[in-house]
Amino acid sequence: MKKKILITSSVATSILIAMASILGIFDTKDAKEIFKIITDASLVDGVVFICVGLLTICSNKGAFRIFGYGWNSFILLFQNDDYKLTHQESYHDYNVRKDANPKQVKHLFIVGLGLIILSLVALAIYSII
Repeated sequence: MKKKILITSSVATSILIAMASILGIFDTKDAKEIFKIITDASLVDGVVFICVGLLTICSNKGAFRIFGYGWNSFILLFQNDDYKLTHQESYHDYNVRKDANPKQVKHLFIVGLGLIILSLVALAIYSII
């Protein structure tokens, strides 16, 4: 779990730095403007990570499962007959197989909430300055 948090944090930091540079953090000298940019970039980044976590929870519960099954069935149409006999499965079997190992989402929420807390701290500093 620590490895997933570390990887997710490094991706989030990369996105945060990219967004901050797009917003012009390296061009300004004003401290108030710098904290405004940090607030904006970290809030957007945190909300994106939390939304990805929520979409993953929906996916784990089976909200998008019919699309995956349909895609696999469509690709199976173009395979040879021997492959079809060994890899064809019913929708129930597909659901049972997918339910057996759901994707973890805890690391996405931890990093997303950390970014939102960073945004709130930067907002507090921005309002003090």
